[in-house]
Amino acid sequence: VHLHLVILARQICEGIYDANVEETDHDKKEVENENKTGASETPHYDSTVKKLMSNTIPYNIPPNVVRLSDQMVVPEQERLVFESKESVCSLCQGQLSESMYPQGCNSINGNGILITNTNPFIKIDIKIRKCRQSSCKAVHAPYLYEKGLFNVSNKVVVGLDILLEWREFFKDGMPVSNFIRCKLKALEKKTEKEHCLTSEEIEYLVKTLYNGFYAFEALTERNLDESICGICGIVGIVYYGDGNEKNCCTNKEINCSAKKETLLSSNKEETRLSSTKEDNELSSNKKETGQSSNKEETQLRNDNEVNLEETLLSMKDRLVRKMLFPNAAEENRFEIDLDNIPPIIPPKQRSHQFSTEMSKKSEYLKKSDVIEGDAMKLSRLITDEKLSIEDFDSMDVKELKRIASKCDIKQSGKSRALLKVVLQQLYASILVGRSACHQFVKSAGHTGGFYHFVCPHGTTVCSKLMILTESVRDAADLWLSLKYPPVMFICDTPCTFVQHVNKRKPDLAKKYWDDFDGCFEKPTLDKDPNSEMDVPNIVPIEFRDVAPIPMNPKNSNVHPITYKERRYVAGDRFHTGTNPHKSPLCEYHNVNLAQQGNTLKTSYQESMNNKKNKLRNRTSCTQGFLHHFYYNYLMNFYENEEIVSKQRRNLENMVSNTGKIVKRDEYSRFVVAE
Repeated sequence: VHLHLVILARQICEGIYDANVEETDHDKKEVENENKTGASETPHYDSTVKKLMSNTIPYNIPPNVVRLSDQMVVPEQERLVFESKESVCSLCQGQLSESMYPQGCNSINGNGILITNTNPFIKIDIKIRKCRQSSCKAVHAPYLYEKGLFNVSNKVVVGLDILLEWREFFKDGMPVSNFIRCKLKALEKKTEKEHCLTSEEIEYLVKTLYNGFYAFEALTERNLDESICGICGIVGIVYYGDGNEKNCCTNKEINCSAKKETLLSSNKEETRLSSTKEDNELSSNKKETGQSSNKEETQLRNDNEVNLEETLLSMKDRLVRKMLFPNAAEENRFEIDLDNIPPIIPPKQRSHQFSTEMSKKSEYLKKSDVIEGDAMKLSRLITDEKLSIEDFDSMDVKELKRIASKCDIKQSGKSRALLKVVLQQLYASILVGRSACHQFVKSAGHTGGFYHFVCPHGTTVCSKLMILTESVRDAADLWLSLKYPPVMFICDTPCTFVQHVNKRKPDLAKKYWDDFDGCFEKPTLDKDPNSEMDVPNIVPIEFRDVAPIPMNPKNSNVHPITYKERRYVAGDRFHTGTNPHKSPLCEYHNVNLAQQGNTLKTSYQESMNNKKNKLRNRTSCTQGFLHHFYYNYLMNFYENEEIVSKQRRNLENMVSNTGKIVKRDEYSRFVVAE
């Protein structure tokens, strides 16, 4: 009897037996059953993730909450115990079990570690409760926000102040694993030798906290609309577009096979172009020629709409799973279809969310194909002569040679069939977005990088992750997704961009520029473009004598600042000077042709891409798609937030003694109000 009491007392002291918690027979059987089935077979994954995802974290955590972790008193004689205080499941309202240690854990030396700035590497006990409903079985882990702490996988409890410190390193482009490892090594300097961890334990913590940091960011509530430029709002006058192939990742998590049917369907449509006259997309003037078309169905098929919020929710789910169940490979596996990858655009700034990545592929075009001829001239010819591409089927060889001659295609030695194929290839290059004036590259086995729109004040307006090699289709996806496309869009392929939009959205292009093709005047081969064109609408707001008052147009195509539908597309001075465009029609996109061209910087996007590379490329190429996309989503937000916060502070300082406040108007611009 005495020996039994001695053993029991030792168990209580060492924490093997908890004298304060009596497990019921139901709980004992439940634990025994779990030990038999194994973690990989327990049915509580989904409900546990759903439970944790309901606990969101505010983006701006109050300072008094952040300080709580440093104010925590750690007792010397006994271990800290963290456990859920809930008694009823918040998902199904079922009863919860008594507190228990997570499966596979005991409390001989503490089953968890507390990491705060004042108390690093303290052994603690973490207990959970489980829902008794067989259909739920959600694990209710301690949610420690009100104590200034964050629970990582019921293994590590870390202070919110440390996570916020890591967020600042993250904003500065430092790789996540690096700043976690550096912080742990720094905390070791203030830890007694007997409490220091081995190098293996440190590396284990780095991996655990890596997943924990991304889960913390995923659970944090943030509003993309708050990152919109306070000067441009959603009605920017000038936007700059440029691709960045260096900001790429591996493409292992991207599922292309699911879209074989779509690709085959697209190729069939292209085949009809040459044989059946039934492809409605390839006709730019069906109204004028009197041909029937199901235009809405065609545009719906070719302009695939996706949803950013749904994708982010799916990513949030996977990031939380990776933290909760790091060893459950099948549960953590993330995969996304090629045409389900959304552009990153704030909700207020968009009217659509287009992603037509798969349409970059063409049956007519192979990677090795060298496109013969001038696509700009072909596009202009189709518009001027009111032709459709299907008309080539009925043309004789003499007429085909006439068109080929006007498009700089050699006719000698070519049969009628070959001339038709060459013209079809030339036209297909416009549809897929391939540019004859600018060559694009990508790394084998990696994605194509990111395409960004930036405003003159440094904010990223929108972004698109490119899976395939960059083309003007990427710029068009973003431009067409915007609620109010800019009055002036500057990119390195203006000519191809305009012709692509002409063929992809002919009705919309007619409203935005009609025969002007985004130029200051109608482009023609008969003469050189005029210089000193007067185009006051392209002047940025900060350079205008009088601040324009935006109106709320009934016509969604009218820009609220200029009150007009007219849009312009111009090339940047750097590429125009160092890599002249191939077609004489491209000269009409020279921004220097306008008197107001000097008010526009045209290489801003290049410097912004350079800045992005410095911050992002130290991390990006080693990531899978899940972390890479979410990483860039966060970086877009944080970089914009820094700029927008500075804009707000400057305005608030100007009106600090007037009793007025700074707020956003209906177009998300900062305005001063009473």
